[in-house]
Amino acid sequence: MTEKYIDELITFLRPDNAEHVRLNSSNMVAGLCADKEGMELVIKDNRIIEAILQLTTDEHPTVASYAYTTLINCSASETFSLQLIAKYDIVSTFVTHVLDKESTLSDKACMLLSNVSRTPGAASTLVNCLEKMKSGEWLDELLTAFSTVEYNKHKCKLDYLASFFANLMQLPKVRKMILNKDKEYMKKLVTFLKEENSNVRKGGVVSIIKNSCFQFEHHEWLMGSSVDLLTHLLLPLCGGEEYSDEEMDAMPLDLQYLESDKTRERDPDIRKLLVECVVMLCAERKGRERMRSLNIHFIIDNLVKWETAHGDPDVLETAEDLCKLLVSVENEVDNLMT
Repeated sequence: MTEKYIDELITFLRPDNAEHVRLNSSNMVAGLCADKEGMELVIKDNRIIEAILQLTTDEHPTVASYAYTTLINCSASETFSLQLIAKYDIVSTFVTHVLDKESTLSDKACMLLSNVSRTPGAASTLVNCLEKMKSGEWLDELLTAFSTVEYNKHKCKLDYLASFFANLMQLPKVRKMILNKDKEYMKKLVTFLKEENSNVRKGGVVSIIKNSCFQFEHHEWLMGSSVDLLTHLLLPLCGGEEYSDEEMDAMPLDLQYLESDKTRERDPDIRKLLVECVVMLCAERKGRERMRSLNIHFIIDNLVKWETAHGDPDVLETAEDLCKLLVSVENEVDNLMT
């Protein structure tokens, strides 16, 4: 692509051009970013990026959508993602589109926020931008939007906010905020592990939970009646197996008397994350003893049998390790992860 062609393209991307010109040119750039060579061409020219950023707030929703598509494709590059949030004041635009109940761009804005927050450095920069923009209210507003059924009037689901939150939880500061007992964020989040939710939402939420489990001091609260995390993690891992009355009586109530046709979580990556979260809750002896008192090893044993016959070898290995841990005799070690 010649320099002259690029110069002309940038001219066509100007926000004061006629609508059909903006539509065609923004669509052309989005198409360019569909392959690696085109994406690299766009990324290295700041003039194209700056023109595209202006179009994310274009009055024509299709033009703005093409602009977002370009940025989402380009954000596959970590270098570009860092440049995008460090060099340009764009976080407020993305968050505004997420929180705007009338926006048709909310899902794309969520996806972009998820993409650009993957590294700890990027996550830290984003949090700083959010705090300048909305002080201490940003997390509450975003989690409220994420947790509210049909929040967006144009059926945007905001599912990618889950992976955005999980990315931000690389930071101890954000883990502390989400694990604030008074806010009950975790109590709301665990409800999205249910089967009817999308894999994007479930996968993001279980990643949030896994990051939370690194805070060993919160394990007792997480497994307590307020959050009831163990039940929420195990329910997607349960099938319709039968247990004796003696085995079942000790189990959490919501895991008892499940229907015979109860199905397990279908996505093996999500199942593996769920099992890994339970493993992390076994880090301290009191967590392991709690699970033994609830007969959790019977549930995991049935999961092992099911994974052996129908499932995934990686999930099977993790579940086998968990089962061995729960039935083993305790030694002098209290915390297995320190």
